[in-house]
Amino acid sequence: MNNVLRLKIVFLVVFAFGCVGIWSYQIFYVWPRDRCEGHGGWWDGKTRVCAQPILLPKLTGRPFGAPTMINPLTSGDTERDLTAPSAYAREQAAKAAPPASPQRVAPGLQSTSPAP
Repeated sequence: MNNVLRLKIVFLVVFAFGCVGIWSYQIFYVWPRDRCEGHGGWWDGKTRVCAQPILLPKLTGRPFGAPTMINPLTSGDTERDLTAPSAYAREQAAKAAPPASPQRVAPGLQSTSPAP
């Protein structure tokens, strides 16, 4: 078998595998997504699931157009209560903060310019 015939067969096999790959991608990924989005669903490409959107008023039971947030300043709370961190938040911040220690600089690396 000469080299030209062998090269032709290799290219035909690669082309056939490419065609099969493209068609399988279309069949298993693109066509289901298009069908899902065509009838108004939400397509999740990661899990390949077509989900039905649910209106928030139907989920929460509130009437459509009702206010979504209650103004805490008009409900009796003060602004100080809203901005002050809770004791738990202060405790977590204290645990997460590294202990304050003086910064050490190797000899010869100190700056000789005055501090700003």
